[in-house]
Amino acid sequence: ENDLVFTSNVTDINLSRGASLSFHCFIKGSSNNIHVNNIHGDVHKDSKFNSSTIINALGQVRAENRISLLGENASTKINMLLLGSKDSLLEGLTKVKHAKKNSTSDQNTRIILNENSKASFQGKIRVNKESDGTLANMSSKSLLLSSKARVNSKPELEILADDVRCSHGVTIGNLSLEQLFYLRSRGIPEKEARKLLVSSFGNIIIDDLNTNFIDRAKNIMLEYFND
Repeated sequence: ENDLVFTSNVTDINLSRGASLSFHCFIKGSSNNIHVNNIHGDVHKDSKFNSSTIINALGQVRAENRISLLGENASTKINMLLLGSKDSLLEGLTKVKHAKKNSTSDQNTRIILNENSKASFQGKIRVNKESDGTLANMSSKSLLLSSKARVNSKPELEILADDVRCSHGVTIGNLSLEQLFYLRSRGIPEKEARKLLVSSFGNIIIDDLNTNFIDRAKNIMLEYFND
């Protein structure tokens, strides 16, 4: 029962001209699980790749997204939701390379940690010399529900072209006492008020999923509250 279980998955994706693909990854595991998940994507001219990863694991998980935009007007959107509790150790890594003109990327990571859990996020945007017209955005926000939870976030920009628009932002915080007080003043019990606030924090990732997967993602969030 206590034997260590190690799982490693690699998904290679190549989108030819004008193709579109949405890829959803749900990762769960007990405290004796170590899981490594790698997604490698080559996105060519006029193609679009969306990747969504949701993690609720009690063990160790490393999830990577490495996407290369190799054609003009190629685009990618990467969403990650990391839910940590007990002694879990979660890692999220994203890297997007803009290799041609007028490509776009949007990265959103949300991290929610409780108890003794720890997480790290490292995201990188690289814009090559010949990639004028690039539009790239990266956002990482973390919510700590315990004084013992820890998170490290490291955003990186490497821009070699001149005519680009790139942005990144990282925030780490706790539940808003003002929002919690407001909900409780409206007759909502503290436990339910906390659930509402935490759910709204993660819903920016869940609500962006394909309709067929939203219910499954919300069930994962419900399991997180019940762990």
